[in-house]
Amino acid sequence: MLSINNENKQNQPDESRLAVVHSDSLTMLLEGVARIFEVHQPLVETYYGPEYVLTLAEVLQEQCDEEASHILDQFVQNRKFNVKYKLIDKYGRSSTAKINEKIDLLELDQVLSEVALLQTRTELYFRFIKRRVANGLRVTAQNFVEKSSVTEKVPNKEKIIILEKLVRECRLGCRVQELIGRYILMEEFYTRETLSKAVELNAGGDDAGSLVDDVFYVVRKSVQRASSSSNVDCLCAVVNNACALLETDFYHLLQQKLKNGYPAAGSLAEAYTTATAYVSVVHQGKIPAPYGTDSAEKARSDFLATLNAVDSAAECIKGLKETLTHEIEQNFQQSSLSGDEFSIQETRQMTAKVDNCCSQLVDLAAKFENLAFSACDQLMNVAAKQRLKLIAERFADYSHILDENQFNEYEASDPFMEYFVTTLDSLLETFRKNLSDNNYDQFFKFVADETAKQLEKTIFKCSFNRLGALLFDKQVRELTAYYSGHHFSGGGGFAVREKFSRLTQTASILNVDTLSEAKEFYQSSSTVAWRLSAQDVKKILQMRQDFGSDENTMSDVPKPAKVERTSRFCSQDGFWGKRAAIVCKNVQLARPNSSTKTGHGFLISWDDDEAETNFKKLQCGRMVSERCDDVLNEFSTPFIEKPELGDDE
Repeated sequence: MLSINNENKQNQPDESRLAVVHSDSLTMLLEGVARIFEVHQPLVETYYGPEYVLTLAEVLQEQCDEEASHILDQFVQNRKFNVKYKLIDKYGRSSTAKINEKIDLLELDQVLSEVALLQTRTELYFRFIKRRVANGLRVTAQNFVEKSSVTEKVPNKEKIIILEKLVRECRLGCRVQELIGRYILMEEFYTRETLSKAVELNAGGDDAGSLVDDVFYVVRKSVQRASSSSNVDCLCAVVNNACALLETDFYHLLQQKLKNGYPAAGSLAEAYTTATAYVSVVHQGKIPAPYGTDSAEKARSDFLATLNAVDSAAECIKGLKETLTHEIEQNFQQSSLSGDEFSIQETRQMTAKVDNCCSQLVDLAAKFENLAFSACDQLMNVAAKQRLKLIAERFADYSHILDENQFNEYEASDPFMEYFVTTLDSLLETFRKNLSDNNYDQFFKFVADETAKQLEKTIFKCSFNRLGALLFDKQVRELTAYYSGHHFSGGGGFAVREKFSRLTQTASILNVDTLSEAKEFYQSSSTVAWRLSAQDVKKILQMRQDFGSDENTMSDVPKPAKVERTSRFCSQDGFWGKRAAIVCKNVQLARPNSSTKTGHGFLISWDDDEAETNFKKLQCGRMVSERCDDVLNEFSTPFIEKPELGDDE
């Protein structure tokens, strides 16, 4: 009795395998055919020759196609695969069409997983057949070469073509390829609908990070399922669809949230909010949603959460690309294990397709990073710019014409630096706690850049003596150390020091003892990439009140030696300019003279190939470059004779 019960249990189907029963059936069939091939291949090679292994594969494949077709027919019928496909196809063809019969996304998920599994098993079987037949053909080719008396051409390439045609055009291959073609459309529908549900569920929530997790869980699942199918074309199509959905729906959703902006704090902002609420009461006769301090605080929190979500999305896309690359190496590396020319060529083609596919993920991640970059800039302008201006203006409240006692007091305890550090720490504390590391680093760099710009404007309102210049130099070094001491990703400390380079050079010029020393220092420092023009140097030296009246005549300040280099001329109409400007460290741009008719003449100087590369585009009287935000003040320069252009110009 016990044995009968055990036998009944063994005959009962495993419920855990019911969702993939058709793929299991196909797997058993293909494994059986593979075993038959393994058993008979040595016999055929021994008694008929290795070249007849292809004939054995053709005979077995004909029987395999017959049995596999029955299994696939049962799959299509039992899973209502074609019915689901027609509904989805109808929905996709018309934007106004609605699916009358609701599709269960959970059921569709199981069907798609089984299709991917069917493709995986079929692809594995085809690789086995191709590897076995290719090995037999390679043995045949070696035998032909060893028999010198045989003059017949080795039929290796012709046999390879027949083998590829057998795999591509057999009934099993055609049926599975048909399923995969429909699978791609159904996978796109599944991904889109699931993403829509995820966005809908998080529509009223404050946790934007949860939305990112849900969205990329769906995307990662779809991409990994396509990757497991071992079909490169299928994988690339699914990745393309996923990138399109992320770039349109998800990206635009986050972008729209960021467009609402970060509400500014202060009485003016609160007054505007109150006025808006009053207008709503007058015109609509009802009080709007909660407003005032609470709503503004919620808007700020939502903005920061969305900004973090954008950064998290960029990181998720990068992680998806790395995971995808790793899985591709695992799933497709079997194609080249045999080492034959056919497999190696096939692997190269797959690698090229996958690389092109992954490049889309790289571009998409860069797009999200650019959105976060712009949002951080917006955040700095709204939340920090005005306060940084007030901090910088506080610098002018302290005299920099000092005696020994005052200098010693400031050196022991600098009230401006204490005020600066305390105020800035208070300003940054909220963002330090609520922003992600990448966003806070970028925001902090914007704050550093704005601090340097505001201080540059303020110091030209001040006057200095020798001790005051020494104090200013100490303050600049402390400012630079404060900013560069914070954690930055990707060498941000160096970037911050670059932002304060003009202030550092200003402090160096202010600390000269005489005007002649300033001239010598400015002209002879050929190793320094000067960010200050000659006109800037004149203004800086004029702030030194302890220079005599004769020394304050700055008309003879020369250009630095760094600027005097071979020049090249580019002009649209052949006119020459007599004014010049320093652009981004080491590029000299001659602006048009007032006497020119069109004003399209340019004089460009550089001393390295990088400058030439970055500033090679000229358009309609303007210099165009990717980052040309460091244009400094103009200064006079003598007329330069037209140089002789080389052939490369």
